[in-house]
Amino acid sequence: AQMNRVKPTARAQMEKVAEAAKAWAPDAALISINSNQVNEDGSAPAWTYTYMSRRKGKWNLFTAKGREITNLEVPQGSDKVIKDLFADSDVVMGEAVANGLKGKTPRMNLSASGWIVRGGDDPGDVIITINPSSGAFVKRTTVGK
Repeated sequence: AQMNRVKPTARAQMEKVAEAAKAWAPDAALISINSNQVNEDGSAPAWTYTYMSRRKGKWNLFTAKGREITNLEVPQGSDKVIKDLFADSDVVMGEAVANGLKGKTPRMNLSASGWIVRGGDDPGDVIITINPSSGAFVKRTTVGK
């Protein structure tokens, strides 16, 4: 019997990761979310959430893979915080595909400035920028042009 299996989108592990981040630093703030291997439905085998602690002056990369969450503290990173209300990766990937995403190695990154969906690095592959809160198409860039 299959229990309610949650599709591993960027938001699916947010609560658990946020708890781990707050345990690391009570002032932890989300800086980025990314995955280097994203499926066409916006799910991924692993997502990395980068948090910053101004008090500690450090950053921590929390990686959620299945039920496991690992972390790696690093000495530097961005200080631009992501707003809580952001479109989930399945909505964003759908919008990217609808707007011509091309490439064999799709990956995604969310920062304070928006979602970047990259199809790959080969000439002709497409990079789509998506509004972080609405999930709406912003622009398309072609690699090598």
